[in-house]
Amino acid sequence: MIKPLLSLVLSTLLFPVAANAAVINIEYTGNISFTEGTGFGYNIGDAVGGHVQIDFNKALGFTTPSANIANYYAADDQHDFISGYHTAARGKSVDMVDVYDAAYEQGGAFEDGLSVSDSDSEFLLDEFYNYTSKFYSRYLTVLLPGVDWLDANALLNLNVDITDPAALVASSGQIYNVFATGNGTDYITSADVAQFTFSSLKITASDSPVAVPETNTLWLLMVAFAGLLIGRARNKAPMRD
Repeated sequence: MIKPLLSLVLSTLLFPVAANAAVINIEYTGNISFTEGTGFGYNIGDAVGGHVQIDFNKALGFTTPSANIANYYAADDQHDFISGYHTAARGKSVDMVDVYDAAYEQGGAFEDGLSVSDSDSEFLLDEFYNYTSKFYSRYLTVLLPGVDWLDANALLNLNVDITDPAALVASSGQIYNVFATGNGTDYITSADVAQFTFSSLKITASDSPVAVPETNTLWLLMVAFAGLLIGRARNKAPMRD
């Protein structure tokens, strides 16, 4: 019992935590603008719509290439960090969310941007080294040029509701699946793609920000907790002659 608890303690210490956790909901409608392969059965001009939920409480951690950019990611078995595309887990999760606070370069200007990648990947290999590789993904890129709508340090404040397609021309979405089969350098790759433009977009945030102790405080709390667990385990151990 002690080892799993200590593993939990160490994982909490070693992995960064989103300082402003939130659940973000993205609702959109749009129209197909490009297809490749089977195109998932879509034709250009077809109407599409969807709902994506991002639960930052379930992010494994994040990196910060600069003060205004945060790249969030999930563990490869965490399929509900981003939900709304896959109805079931397939392979390994490759979910990522990139937040750009006046840091996404677009047309020579630096804009606010939100990039969402909800993906799974599989790699199957048989005894003859024939492989099958599968990659399922959906991408959403939200850009509203000239509008200061995103704060990388206060994601809970998100509130976007746009029904004018002209204001969404820089935003886009894509469903992109790739399948490859082969052996060594002899392989066949096929792709199914359906890209769409937005006609309406609504983004809201819920939940409450999570207060995260500073590193030193967190360390002391965890060490004290681990010591308490070990002490209790020793007290319960049977007496020996």
